[in-house]
Amino acid sequence: MASAKQATAAKRRRSQVAHQELTPGTVLTATLKGQTFSASVVAGSEGKPEVEFDGRRYPSLSAAGKAAAGYAVNGWRFWKKVEEADPS
Repeated sequence: MASAKQATAAKRRRSQVAHQELTPGTVLTATLKGQTFSASVVAGSEGKPEVEFDGRRYPSLSAAGKAAAGYAVNGWRFWKKVEEADPS
């Protein structure tokens, strides 16, 4: 049986968007304080995925999340794939 500490550690490793799901064309959404944000994954100049939000490109989910929220966030937990988002 797993201890409470192990269960907590397992929860911390979970992310809303898996690394392998960051492919160009993926549409992301986030909701914060009643406001909904939308972004998409695009191919960067070196072939690495970038996140396009509000007309600008960001090198990571966290950088795009910071631009949306106005403060640093864990981008992997902030963004969700559109089909996983809550309908509200």
